[in-house]
Amino acid sequence: MAINSKVLTRTAMFMGTTSAILALQAVPASAQKLTSGLIEEVVVTAQKREENLQDVPIAITALSGQSLDELGLDNAEQLGAQVPGLVATSFSGGGTVSLFSVRGVSQNDFGEHQEGPVAVYADGVYIPSTSAAGATMFDLQRVEVLKGPQGTLFGRNATGGLLHLISKKPTEETEGYVDLTVGSYDQITAEGAFSGALTDTLLGRLSLYSDNADGYFKNTLTGKDGRGRESHNGRLQLRWMPSDSVTVDFVGRLMDNPRQVQQAYDTRPSSGAARGDVEFDYFGNPDQGSEPNKHAHAVDGYLEKEASSYELTAAFDVGDTATITSITAFGNVKKQYQETDGSAGWEMRIPQYTYATDVDQDQFSQELRINGSGDRFRYQAGIFYLLIDGDYGIDTDFPGFGGRTLVDATLRTESLSVFGQGEYDLTDNLTAVLGARWITDEKEYTNDSQCAAPSENLTEIVFGEFYEDCLVYSSFDPDDPLIVEFPGTYKDDRDDNMDAFTAKLNYQVTEDVLLYGGFSRGAKAGGFNVPTDGFTYLDELTFDPEELDAWEVGVKSKFWDGKAQLNAAAFYYDYKNYHAFTFAGVTNLVKNAAAESQGGEIELILTPAEGWYLSGGLSFLDTELSDIAANRDGSEVYPAQDMVLSPEFSANWIVKKAWQFNSGGSIDFQIDGNYVGEQEYSANTSGVTQGDSYSLWNARMGYYSPSDKWEASVFVRNLTDEEYHVYAFDLVAFTGLSAEVFGPPRWYGAQVRYRF
Repeated sequence: MAINSKVLTRTAMFMGTTSAILALQAVPASAQKLTSGLIEEVVVTAQKREENLQDVPIAITALSGQSLDELGLDNAEQLGAQVPGLVATSFSGGGTVSLFSVRGVSQNDFGEHQEGPVAVYADGVYIPSTSAAGATMFDLQRVEVLKGPQGTLFGRNATGGLLHLISKKPTEETEGYVDLTVGSYDQITAEGAFSGALTDTLLGRLSLYSDNADGYFKNTLTGKDGRGRESHNGRLQLRWMPSDSVTVDFVGRLMDNPRQVQQAYDTRPSSGAARGDVEFDYFGNPDQGSEPNKHAHAVDGYLEKEASSYELTAAFDVGDTATITSITAFGNVKKQYQETDGSAGWEMRIPQYTYATDVDQDQFSQELRINGSGDRFRYQAGIFYLLIDGDYGIDTDFPGFGGRTLVDATLRTESLSVFGQGEYDLTDNLTAVLGARWITDEKEYTNDSQCAAPSENLTEIVFGEFYEDCLVYSSFDPDDPLIVEFPGTYKDDRDDNMDAFTAKLNYQVTEDVLLYGGFSRGAKAGGFNVPTDGFTYLDELTFDPEELDAWEVGVKSKFWDGKAQLNAAAFYYDYKNYHAFTFAGVTNLVKNAAAESQGGEIELILTPAEGWYLSGGLSFLDTELSDIAANRDGSEVYPAQDMVLSPEFSANWIVKKAWQFNSGGSIDFQIDGNYVGEQEYSANTSGVTQGDSYSLWNARMGYYSPSDKWEASVFVRNLTDEEYHVYAFDLVAFTGLSAEVFGPPRWYGAQVRYRF
């Protein structure tokens, strides 16, 4: 997909006309009461220092904690609803492995050991685990979504951009709140925080969150409901200020998700027939009708997860012009997950296929940096170290066929990088930005595989010509194209050296208009595949680093006497060794491929009159993914297609009106929603995993007391009860089916909050 005049014209038309079509952007920093008629200033730390969002030459969407609450966004996987260019989902409908795509940059992989190309940070600390990336959002100051490669300042695996969750900090004055939400499916969500001074130099803040809801995914065979929620979270922050020049912050986080029924999938035939049209189930289950979120599986899946992290950030001022910052963090994630795909007939009630994972992953990171400024320049430089040590078990069982494969893999990752970035004011209006990062990655990998009780049926149906009776083999045969026979062990290691850099020019046309443009390179480390079926070809086991070259131009502006804010950006991306996620039978593999994309976003806020707020965003993508191997030996390739999780068009909007009472209280009414165009969920191009376009609408009405201590609201999410996909699997080669994941149905609720 080369750049050509037709595509450039299309992109230019998009950038030039969408502002007339849509009054749209992100939500404001605070939208509780709209009485001033002016847009509030948003402060971000996208360049690891506090700046006005409108002064930062990066495409950013910032969502305040108040806005997240009003929009009902309490999980990172929900952010795509109000961030142009972001698609956020989970391969099983929530809480298992989080998938983020920014401008089409996504690995789309559910491998527990993999790291995504959209980095997730919490209070400056990198979260490498995709099982922990979909973090619960509570008691936050804001969320920042940075678009485009951010490798210079944020390092490895930020080729697409990053999500940064920033907590509310401890306060000197005693304050806090308690919040209770009740809703559909017996939802009960409680949240609270308490903050204040413990001594003259020590501040503290304790934040707690608990969420419970019954499942809405019906299993007509066992009678249990899947996709329920039970999550308990806590965060303790301490801030010590021994002097005016030293600040030390400690953060401890705990998350516990007890075991819940978590069966994930509906199924439909590869012919494309709709659910309920035919008795299509490969496993002989009865017709479940046309209703989504309904299935008949003999064994209920489950999800159980816990995570903890401990972080220490120390900042030391060096004179009046520089600050040295150290960030030390340790974290752990444990998860057990099981899903089932079908039963061996309604009467037999034997699951044909179960897939279970057991994860135990530790992480340690250390960053040391210095940032400072002079009359015409600003700079920062530092060093970053990361260690990830994980054990990943996979149990793939075929009771209906009489076979089972067991995989026990370990992966140890060490990464070291050195980085620096400087800005120099060439004139009072023109600034040059240069930055670079050098990264080295070392990975050590082991894979122990075995199988038990294979059957002729297992050989024929599941693995075909590639599978031999596992009892025949007892060791690795270098003359055989298979990596590991059963039982067997494979060990390997790899070293990758990568670089990321950026070069930009920023031009401040007026106090309210910023133009910027430049080039950035992002890098994502190579790695190893962990085959779920226990074997694979030698050249399938590893993949090379991914490299993304990005060109971008943008504008940030305010006008109409501070009542309007328009931000826009256009980009072109060119990949080397794109990490494409594919299926081979029942195993998931990452393969290197070719990819290009281009597009842009427009974001606009309007406050046309007192009490009114209009906002939203529009995103356009033109992507191409090619050179993906279509079979295990790589002799065939799939036709070119759109990149996964990359809808051509997506949009979001908010319309809000607030009324002030003479008594001092106020009410507001809000309609918000988003549109997602057709998108691919798989790089296999079989045609069965394309998601249809959909629109979601939500409504909320809130009351605020004169003292602003009490707040009460009612809400409806998915107002029209839209049936929509959030993910799909291509299992045609194995079962002749696609497995589909649908979003939640219509959801009612009420919320009350008391502040003190």
